[in-house]
Amino acid sequence: MELRKKVEEKERNQIIDIDKISRKEVMLNSLIIFALISLYIALSFSRFYKFMSSTPSIEIVKGDVKVFVNGIWIKMRAGINQENLKKLKIKIENGELTLSNNASIKAEYAEVEISSNSISISKGKAEVNMQNRKIEIKEGEELKVGEIKMRAEEKTPETTQKEKEITEKTEIQEKIKEEKKENLPQISEPYEIQKFNLSLEGNNAKVYAKTKGIKKIFINSVPFQSESGEFNIVFPLKEGKNKIKIVASAPDGKIIPLEEKEVIVDITPPKVEKLKIKWE
Repeated sequence: MELRKKVEEKERNQIIDIDKISRKEVMLNSLIIFALISLYIALSFSRFYKFMSSTPSIEIVKGDVKVFVNGIWIKMRAGINQENLKKLKIKIENGELTLSNNASIKAEYAEVEISSNSISISKGKAEVNMQNRKIEIKEGEELKVGEIKMRAEEKTPETTQKEKEITEKTEIQEKIKEEKKENLPQISEPYEIQKFNLSLEGNNAKVYAKTKGIKKIFINSVPFQSESGEFNIVFPLKEGKNKIKIVASAPDGKIIPLEEKEVIVDITPPKVEKLKIKWE
């Protein structure tokens, strides 16, 4: 009997020791799991803070600026501050907005996509002022923050306009030279502009020209050919300001200016006021 009691007592002591060891392991595992969770939360918060501090935000809005949300354009009022961005699509019409990274975007009409490190134009054109440099971004172009230092020195509007005119003239002359046959004498034929008219119909422009000896005209550097010398061309205009430049190409290679003007297209429907009748 005594031997049996000793065996039972020994078994009870072993069970108590195993139970103590199990509790220690559970507590140790719990502490390890808690430490890992705390470390994960701290790292996540640190990454979130760095992302928010490096992401630009809108500080000042002037003029007509809209933001694209859930498939519609919503008007953005002037003075909106600290609007955190990830990738935002904005439409600017005769307006300007300033970002927290000391960059401003100004445009007569442009649809702009802004992310943490780039500004791109999907429609129109805009002027970006960053680091005391004015850079013009056209439709389809993208400007990254690191590329600004590589851009040329700021140019005056007069210099930019002259360069644009020279480029357009050079492009037209190059197109004419490419189409001339090599090693053949060029005979100058008499030519004249007999009739020319530019008219606007809704959001389209219509060009009619009747010429003698002229078989090609250019509209904004785009060539149009007519063997008879009579042109009847209709082309669409975008909403906002449009620049139209029309020239004719004479047989001797001379460029004849026909029309150069800016037109504004407004397709906003007119407001209809309710008729008020006053009974006396």
